[in-house]
Amino acid sequence: MDSKTKPTFSKSTGLPRKKFFRARAHSNPLSDSHFPIPISPSHVDLSLHFSKASSKKTEFADIGCGFGGLLISLATLFPETLMIGMELRDKVTEYVKERILALTKTSSGGGEYENISVVRTNSMKYVPNYFEKGQLSKTTQYV
Repeated sequence: MDSKTKPTFSKSTGLPRKKFFRARAHSNPLSDSHFPIPISPSHVDLSLHFSKASSKKTEFADIGCGFGGLLISLATLFPETLMIGMELRDKVTEYVKERILALTKTSSGGGEYENISVVRTNSMKYVPNYFEKGQLSKTTQYV
C-alpha cells in the first residue's frame, strides 16, 4: 500500500472506505465495456480469483453484488464453497476486491475469505461464459 492509497482505508479497521469508491448508480449494460470475457466456462482461470481453487468449481454466484455485503457474509457461513460476485461498475468492483483482500489479511482464523472473489462483467450478457450448465447451486440477483 503506497501513500496514495492509504487515505482510502480506515485507520481503525484497515478496510477500504466506500466513499472513495463511489460510482454512478448504474452503468449502461448495453455498451460493450473494456474488460476481458472468457470465451467459455473452460477458459475461466479460477487461480486468478482463488488461492485454493485446485479442482473445485464456483458454486455460488452473486449477480450484481454491489459492495459485496452478501458475498462477505456468505464467505464465513460456507467456508468450503467457492463464490464469485459479479458487478458491472468498475469502482464498485475495485472496492469489493480491496475489501476481500483486507479481510483476508486481517482475519484471525487464517484462510477466511479466501473462498470469495469478484469479477467485473456484464452478467446480463456473459453469465454463460463463466459457468457450465448445472454448475451453480445458488445464485442471487439484484435488479
